[in-house]
Amino acid sequence: MNIVMRIVRWILVLPASLAALVIVFAGAKIFDYISGVLANFYFGPVGDTSGTIICGLIAGGAFVFAGVETAPAGKKYVAIALPCLPTIYSLVQVSLYVINFFHHIGKIEFSTVLENISLAGGAVIAARELYKSRGASSSPTPIAALPEERVP
Repeated sequence: MNIVMRIVRWILVLPASLAALVIVFAGAKIFDYISGVLANFYFGPVGDTSGTIICGLIAGGAFVFAGVETAPAGKKYVAIALPCLPTIYSLVQVSLYVINFFHHIGKIEFSTVLENISLAGGAVIAARELYKSRGASSSPTPIAALPEERVP
């Protein structure tokens, strides 16, 4: 039964990450909308750029955290691999935005590009923190700390 549960957990790594991403992003967007309405009511029209960035950062962190906690083993490697997906997606969005800027092919909002970049940033930040917390050293071992080689 143990091997079956490990296989099921490996299969569920990506779906769990995506579910956490959707749930946290939706919750953050609802909170951002409510806080934006209140800010507009009390302070007048304000920009929503900071809310867009914060929503992306939180959702990216939840994406990586859910995947790392779902993985049965190799959590450090999962923490390295998972941020690649939102990073590649955000690079595609940025390139499409640049192409659209010069050729006017389709409509891509700058806020969408900003959300994707902050999503990738949140994923990378969470991955770095999770990787460090799993016992990996962030800096290489100094040469003075390495054992000396003894030649006979």
